[in-house]
Amino acid sequence: VLAEGPRGQLETLERWCHQGPDDARVDSVLPSWSAATGEHDAFSIRR
Repeated sequence: VLAEGPRGQLETLERWCHQGPDDARVDSVLPSWSAATGEHDAFSIRR
């Protein structure tokens, strides 16, 4: 996941990633924080 936004919302996203969707198995989540660049202004899901 690559995400930009308010820190509180990103922390909520990070907590969700530790759990994942129903029936998911999450082995690890390794967040890497850096300053927002404003480069990303769209949303997509890639599978």
